[in-house]
Amino acid sequence: MSEFEVENTNWLDEAVGQAISSNDNSTAPAPLSSDTMYRQDEALSQSFLKTTYHTPEARRAVANDDYLSKRPFEIGGAVDCLLTRPTEFNHLYYTNITTKPSDTIVQVINYLVAHKLDWCEENLILAREVFKVYPTYNLNTYIAAMEKCKDHYEEKFANRDRISLTPDDTTVIHAIVNSFKTNARTKHLFDEATSMQRLCQLEVYFMHEGVQLKGMLDLVLIDHQTKEVFPYDIKTTGKPVRYFSQAVKMFGYHIQAAQYSLGLEYGALNQAIFKIGGQVIDLDITGYRIQPFKFIVQTTNQDALLKYNSQPHIFTLDEELVLEGRFGKLVQQKPHNVELSPTTTLNDVLVCVAPGLAQLIEAHKFQTNLEATTPEEAWQLTQKEHRDYNAKGAVVVH
Repeated sequence: MSEFEVENTNWLDEAVGQAISSNDNSTAPAPLSSDTMYRQDEALSQSFLKTTYHTPEARRAVANDDYLSKRPFEIGGAVDCLLTRPTEFNHLYYTNITTKPSDTIVQVINYLVAHKLDWCEENLILAREVFKVYPTYNLNTYIAAMEKCKDHYEEKFANRDRISLTPDDTTVIHAIVNSFKTNARTKHLFDEATSMQRLCQLEVYFMHEGVQLKGMLDLVLIDHQTKEVFPYDIKTTGKPVRYFSQAVKMFGYHIQAAQYSLGLEYGALNQAIFKIGGQVIDLDITGYRIQPFKFIVQTTNQDALLKYNSQPHIFTLDEELVLEGRFGKLVQQKPHNVELSPTTTLNDVLVCVAPGLAQLIEAHKFQTNLEATTPEEAWQLTQKEHRDYNAKGAVVVH
């Protein structure tokens, strides 16, 4: 074992111990977090626009997978919280003492907790029907199997206003935060003694193309001497850090960068509202230069963190990817796909092979109008699908 591992183990053991001791099993509701208040605002986030671009029904759908544990998002959110608003961490998260059951059973428990249902035979039978748990078991065998997980339900019900983390999760979260604060490339970003103004979880609200948009930036550094703004987003990945570049287009991070940077650009024109924790703040960056958006990235792989001393990296986007994030990637149609006539326009000749923020906003406007003017059965069509049906009577495969 290396010296690094010994030192890591000591401080990590202490951090995990403190996290577990913070579980007071209080049933008092936690105060609304800044993240919750941000999500409740009706302005459109980049994640909403990306989700509904390909899946319009997601605007209204509530599926059973809402009760699934979403570990990557929970880990990432916890890292953000511990780094940028640590005083909220114990209000929002707790570390499991009981053994976590299978994902299927966790779904049932999350369902019962979300609906504040008691642990009784009637409710367990109800949950079984919803999630098809142990379909081959007879009733007595099913109830007996579920009783083994009652302690996890009780722990979760007592902490129902907080997100549960396993001890391993807590170890990973503290290891990631420690790496950000100690790595030579990143530690200056989290140094509160910096000469620049340092803002965490900065919310920006702005109007663009007739649509109210929003963004929450994990970290923004502002140099009031040079009049420059440096925006950052904190990312975690289950893969080695250097593979993050492959995830940018897969998860639309270039679109996120486009929307957040655009919000700051509107702020530089004094046409945006800034908030922290849901409260409007007095931030004047009129005339300031917005520097390229950057991502601070670390892995969530426990072995990579503790055994191999994985170090965080800072990524930025090249000019081509920045442009694609804002306006998408357009290519010319094959000649046989274009019908030339006096009414043919540039939009008929160009096809979007990868959407950017512009296409996402256009699709949102289209969908909003569709829901206001057509029967409900048409609401699940994307903009392309709707056009194809009108032109060809079917969805065209390219």
